[in-house]
Amino acid sequence: MAGVAAIVEVDIKKIVALSTLRQLGLIITAIGLQQPSTAFFHLVTHAFTKALLFIGVGNLIHSANEYQDLRHSTLALKTLPVCGSILVCTNLSLAGSPFFAGFYSKDMWLESTLLIESSVLIYVGFLVGVAITCVYSIRVVFFLLVRDSQSPPLGLESEERLDFKGAVVPL
Repeated sequence: MAGVAAIVEVDIKKIVALSTLRQLGLIITAIGLQQPSTAFFHLVTHAFTKALLFIGVGNLIHSANEYQDLRHSTLALKTLPVCGSILVCTNLSLAGSPFFAGFYSKDMWLESTLLIESSVLIYVGFLVGVAITCVYSIRVVFFLLVRDSQSPPLGLESEERLDFKGAVVPL
């Protein structure tokens, strides 16, 4: 339910929070299937990924003058290259893209579910859950990085810092 809610949500922070709730449901399912090591591995990998995602989204919201609506905000990679890169990489990991931590934890869950000969319904439910995760992860990246916004730009602050003399030093 949290994954479906994340697909239709427009608040960036709520999408991240709902995706965490969906992943916690997956961890509880793994515990219910007598797979505590799989649940712990997914918990640890998801915690690191989600921490980076919250930092990236928080930086984005702060740079957009506390504006959180996904429909009216865009993130130009020229303006915030570090934040945009973090957002893309963490969403790829969350979606289970190969060679990211999320891929290995989801693969471990899928493999262990097949080995214990659980119900086909559980296996299909897991696959649907992974598909839902991919949809809302790609949706966030699309709305923030790819799509042209119909609204005027928000005047995002760039990722720059001032040196001790007051001159702007790009990152």
